[in-house]
Amino acid sequence: MAGDPRPGEDYASVGLGYDARTRTHKAVRLLYHHGHPAACHVYDIAAATSTGHWRPAATGAKPPDLVHMNKLAVYAQGHLHWITTKSVGDADAIMSFSMAAEVFGRVPPPPGTTDMKGFMITELAGCLCVYPAYLSSERSLDIWLLTDYSTATWELRCRIDPTSATSPETNDFFLVNREVTPLVLTDDHRRVLLLSEEHEVAEYDAASGTLRRHAGPPELRRRHGDGTPQLVPYEESLVSAGRPYEDILFSPPAARAVALVLRRLPARELGRLKLVCRSWRAMIETDRFAASHNAHARETAMASFAAGCHVSLGSYYYYSLVFVPLESCSNRKPPLMSTRTVVRNACHGLVLVTDVNGERNIVHNPVTGAGRNFSFLTPRRCPPKIPEVDDGRGCAGLGYDASREEHVLVRLAYAGGEDCAAVQVWRLRDIGPYKLTESRPPIPPDVGVPPVHVAGKMHWMGEQRRLGILVFDVSTMAFDTMPAPPALPDAGGAVLATLAGKLCVAHSCRETETMSIWAKSAGDEGEWETLHVIDLARWPAFSPRAAELVVPMAVDGRDGRVLLDAGKALGYYDARSTTLETVCSCSGDDDEFINAAVCEDSLVRPYDRKCRIW
Repeated sequence: MAGDPRPGEDYASVGLGYDARTRTHKAVRLLYHHGHPAACHVYDIAAATSTGHWRPAATGAKPPDLVHMNKLAVYAQGHLHWITTKSVGDADAIMSFSMAAEVFGRVPPPPGTTDMKGFMITELAGCLCVYPAYLSSERSLDIWLLTDYSTATWELRCRIDPTSATSPETNDFFLVNREVTPLVLTDDHRRVLLLSEEHEVAEYDAASGTLRRHAGPPELRRRHGDGTPQLVPYEESLVSAGRPYEDILFSPPAARAVALVLRRLPARELGRLKLVCRSWRAMIETDRFAASHNAHARETAMASFAAGCHVSLGSYYYYSLVFVPLESCSNRKPPLMSTRTVVRNACHGLVLVTDVNGERNIVHNPVTGAGRNFSFLTPRRCPPKIPEVDDGRGCAGLGYDASREEHVLVRLAYAGGEDCAAVQVWRLRDIGPYKLTESRPPIPPDVGVPPVHVAGKMHWMGEQRRLGILVFDVSTMAFDTMPAPPALPDAGGAVLATLAGKLCVAHSCRETETMSIWAKSAGDEGEWETLHVIDLARWPAFSPRAAELVVPMAVDGRDGRVLLDAGKALGYYDARSTTLETVCSCSGDDDEFINAAVCEDSLVRPYDRKCRIW
């Protein structure tokens, strides 16, 4: 059916154009959702009528055909253009969208062409241009220009036949490069500037048939991760790009008043209120509102001493991470994981779930269900059958840089033969990590368990406890150390935790079946004080003899009970009555574990708004 997406695929295509009638720029996006009709949305840029959010096309028009996934539209002669994509046996065409009338149409192909398969489009000399996607010994580079849009008149501006090149340099250029893109016409339209698939730039003279190569900047031939530098023509202009969309959304006094009211509501309730109208949805989905909502929720939680723990249990469902509230698992089997996972408390609304081998690091919002996978494995160019190589034994942690208001992933790993851990930093707004060389860990950390984040700093237990605790300031990107609790034994299991906003150390003793918990009294400069000494012998599922690792996760503000995660069981310990209430258990499942996370009521997304087109 026309307009429906391919089965199982959700994707989009965007384009930027200019409406000569209103003298404003517009962004247009085509959305294809599996199981739903295709949609067309328009965003008015720097216009007096701009609402700060996407709107349907003025005519309600919807894309009549499918277009290639994530391909940018080409603007020329007052229209945006896409090449459609259809099934085998059906001819592809050129679909257009009028920037003034906001309606879709068709552009007839150049003479002798009935199917646009194997062709590309671009803008050249202000006209729509069609050229072959690939060159061969049997196919010349024909550059067609749509010189008259109203009458669909095409002109063959240039034909380059690689087999009959007049110079060896021209022959070599087209022999090596099978993908050549025309960039711009020069010398009063007598020459055409070409860009090869290897990012070589050459200028072709159609009259003489000669080709002159240009030495471009070295960056054109470098590859940075998954990105490739782009060479595109541009024009100098003072045209404003308009105000940020968040400024437009929040500028009316009524909108600011609505935002103040909405930020007091729970995140799940706001998810339903997004359906009220487009302006509410756009407002709720902004990073500004998410940050305001998260700050208000944290202030309310800290001010309320009767606040309970928001605990969720997670598992993988069809390769996606799904969390459900602990309360919903009282009468049914909880979601389980195939490996033991330690999930630290939510860091400004987000949690990090890391595999045991560290290959997969998922930053997730358990309330909204939004998540993103971050891989620190390094791409390997040779051999091609092994696409990635492990950087060594390590683990990642999630922190928050308050100075830049952004989340940061920090991974410490030991490569083969190295005594000092390598440091990788990945700001969530960046497309990849970078290696931190300015500051190195002064002591070897224990990378078997993810670090904890407290007051803008990340903490790892030292491999040798006498050396103390490794501290990393997320804002200054500098390492430091702090002493461990003086009474911490050298033997037994020790793990860092956060309880009531304080840094804690929990030590489990297998011989005595006890757990001792120390906490910093006042930040990093305070003294260690003993919070609890818990006798776990009466509860076998939590005993250090049965559980390899027992982690204190949170303190219930209503009654002061401590939530303990033993991997196979989850329970609240009451220091006043010295009792432990098991709230979740999977002791009968030998190969499965509970994956518990203490969450915050938050709308924060684990990715930057600039990366989203939905």
